Amino acid sequence: MMQRLVLALILFLSFGVTSAEEKEGGIIGTGVVGEVTALDTFEVAGMRFNLPETVVLTGIDRIEDLRMGMTLSLRAARDGEGWQATELRHLPVLIGPITGENEVMGVPVFGDLPKGGAVVIDGFWSTQGVVATRVTPTERGVDQVIGRYDPEGSVGTVRLLGEHTVNAERGDVIMVTGKYQRDGFAVVDTEIGVFKGAVPDLLLVEGFFDEPNPAGDAILLTIDARMALNGGAAGSDQKVRRCALHGRVDYERSTLSEGDVKTIDDFCISETR
Repeated sequence: MMQRLVLALILFLSFGVTSAEEKEGGIIGTGVVGEVTALDTFEVAGMRFNLPETVVLTGIDRIEDLRMGMTLSLRAARDGEGWQATELRHLPVLIGPITGENEVMGVPVFGDLPKGGAVVIDGFWSTQGVVATRVTPTERGVDQVIGRYDPEGSVGTVRLLGEHTVNAERGDVIMVTGKYQRDGFAVVDTEIGVFKGAVPDLLLVEGFFDEPNPAGDAILLTIDARMALNGGAAGSDQKVRRCALHGRVDYERSTLSEGDVKTIDDFCISETR
């Protein structure tokens, strides 16, 4: 009797370890970086999400404050046959003063700007500047820029002033807050990435591709999502919607488990819309 109990316990523990390893080896976390494309049914980047009362909000106070065209990062989890948002963060690309015609903090902005004052710009970096999806006049307060970091002293195309410590590498997307001055941006604080904590393995991302780098990759300016061009073109003048797995748009489906492929097919359906 004792031998049977010991054998049963060994089998139970072995099964438990195997199941945990299989779960750990699959896709961990799903998310979206894109603009609000519907409010009644709440869509981001063309993908529908349920919004529970427990959703964690950053950058907005209430769900009712969401507006069309806002750019967001969003963590998601399965909700029956659909998906629900678990964390939601407002990500305006620029917050600061209008410094010229069609220009905010020295950055060309493609969108309808007021004649003066300060604005919140939701949108996406392109190779020519920022393509606005929403422009909101605001009172001048803390200025902000979200963009790719250049260790030589800029975020996006905004020049950083003075000494600043940024624990980021070239090309990382970072958020910088502080005060824009005529000769550049005085940094008060920095934050790496558009998600708090670990970046989800699977991302649906909107944005524009950068020009190809020396390695032959094009990179989405919104987040570190890369695609090997293999001599082709990324179409940097056209906004795209792509799914990225572990930072690669050109992942190999043949190397993935059946469960991961199903998750990708379920989650990335709006990529083709």
